[in-house]
Amino acid sequence: AWGIRAWTTRAPDFAEEAGHAPIGAALDTEALRAAGPALGALFAGLGEPDEVSWFPIPQSVLDGLGAG
Repeated sequence: AWGIRAWTTRAPDFAEEAGHAPIGAALDTEALRAAGPALGALFAGLGEPDEVSWFPIPQSVLDGLGAG
């Protein structure tokens, strides 16, 4: 939950701290915030942290983030 909350509320800050301020400025922060519940639902079914899990991210989620 912490990671999802951090990425959906602070992604522009993370990009800037990493030296990629133009990317951070281009992010749609409202879309990121709105994606939080969907990301939580995607991660909810994953196993314990020692498992390797894979799941598809729906294209609609990627499109909403401008990452498609």
